[in-house]
Amino acid sequence: MTLAEIYTTICSLVYGDPVASPPPAHEVARIQDEILMLHHKVQQAYNYWFMYYRTVLALISGTYTYTLPTAYKELIRLDTDYEYELMGAVLFFPGSDVSVTENVRFDYWQYLPTPAAWSNIFTDNVTVYCPWIIIYSVVASLLLKREGVQMAQFYMAKAEDAAASAQNEDFFRRQDPKTTW
Repeated sequence: MTLAEIYTTICSLVYGDPVASPPPAHEVARIQDEILMLHHKVQQAYNYWFMYYRTVLALISGTYTYTLPTAYKELIRLDTDYEYELMGAVLFFPGSDVSVTENVRFDYWQYLPTPAAWSNIFTDNVTVYCPWIIIYSVVASLLLKREGVQMAQFYMAKAEDAAASAQNEDFFRRQDPKTTW
């Protein structure tokens, strides 16, 4: 789904027909902001297969600190015999004598970038594989203020079911023998 499709689905669930009964003008930006916030939050909650990234880290003789990529989330594997530590956004080789220049395998989970500003046509793996987590979570938030706790809880349960479904999809994709880990 695109961000516009996610937005339209949310408006349909909360307000009915978004053309005949559009959301109040003051809520449009709030809904869009929540969608963008949840785009990142979905990735914080779970490491999906589409967040896996493999690269090569060039260890340079005499260099002991390496800045991690801005999208870095969590280390999976670093193929080196050197002792290392992760400190914030830095990979540090304390007390190790990185004495040779070599390339090592570096596997990590990364965040897919959330758009800095709203774009109706934006789509990525989060919006394709996890849109219902976002949709139901935003609907729950909106309904909490309008309808009360019971309807909000109903949609939060639906968001949790959508997350479980996406995690099941992740499990089956990881079982694919063509997947290289």
